[in-house]
Amino acid sequence: MHLSFAGSLECRRPPGLPGVTLIGRTSEGDALLATLLGAVPDDLPPQLQNAELEQEGAAHYRISSGARAWRLSARLFVHHDLSAAFYRAVPPRAVPLAKRLLWRLALGAARTRLGEWWVARSRG
Repeated sequence: MHLSFAGSLECRRPPGLPGVTLIGRTSEGDALLATLLGAVPDDLPPQLQNAELEQEGAAHYRISSGARAWRLSARLFVHHDLSAAFYRAVPPRAVPLAKRLLWRLALGAARTRLGEWWVARSRG
């Protein structure tokens, strides 16, 4: 497996767990979160630029950025943010005009003194 990150990559170490979470964007611009649970080198910085994550064995990975590289023995969990692709494929439904007007009137009325009294009364 090979993951390429474009631009800045944040390396977060979860408190109380051995490992690191890599948060960044792929070269296609999609958000990507990769968590490696296992021994992490102490010299891994909190930020990397244009990094790559490569699998070198069953549970061995290499993170490289520029001329530097770090080797880890860990389990990998990858999460892709697919919301942008989803909303491109399925655009949101337009809210009907009557419903927008109803909510605008209801929220506008709730801002008045009478509306505040009615909301407080209905809550008990």
